[in-house]
Amino acid sequence: MIQQVQKGHTLLVKGPTRVVLLEGKIDILGKVFIPQKQEEKNTLIIPSANTYPLHAVEDTKLDIFTRNEENIKLVEENTINKEWGKTKDTIIQLIKKKIKITSLSLSWFWELVVEKQHS
Repeated sequence: MIQQVQKGHTLLVKGPTRVVLLEGKIDILGKVFIPQKQEEKNTLIIPSANTYPLHAVEDTKLDIFTRNEENIKLVEENTINKEWGKTKDTIIQLIKKKIKITSLSLSWFWELVVEKQHS
């Protein structure tokens, strides 16, 4: 089923469903998708018992494969709170800092191990 989603609207899609992005741009919880040349890179599989909000960043065309059309609901606004983006960015920054700290700690630890082996 081909589904058009206007810019600023959100399509709530319940699984099990397969969605192929044909045209436009969608945002799913901060991850932006644009059409790629290979169809498998444009395909989103939504598992059973999950619902994904596909927010149209621009006018979008989707090809949707689902057993039940009740799995699709169009909402004329963004269903994700604007604070989510800020929270997501903060978490990502904290994770990056943690990874850097962990890397430095492991490097320091490794230097200690090598130093002890050579002394």
